[in-house]
Amino acid sequence: MQKQLKEQKSRSSKPSRKRKRKAEVDAALAEKAKAIEANDKLSDAEKAAAKAEAKKAADEAKKSNRSSNRSSWSRCKSS
Repeated sequence: MQKQLKEQKSRSSKPSRKRKRKAEVDAALAEKAKAIEANDKLSDAEKAAAKAEAKKAADEAKKSNRSSNRSSWSRCKSS
């Protein structure tokens, strides 16, 4: 019983793939925002539009990550 509890705790303390993917997307978004800010050729309006587009793409990536997890779970359940 003690061994099972330890295993469960160690599994729950590890970040899930979903959380890792979300962190990767957030890191990529932060990097993209820095690159946009550093681009002197863009106006403030263009920077804002580029950041909004990058945020939208990141949100879509997070959303597809959630839905892909759900669909794979439903396939497992139906098998």
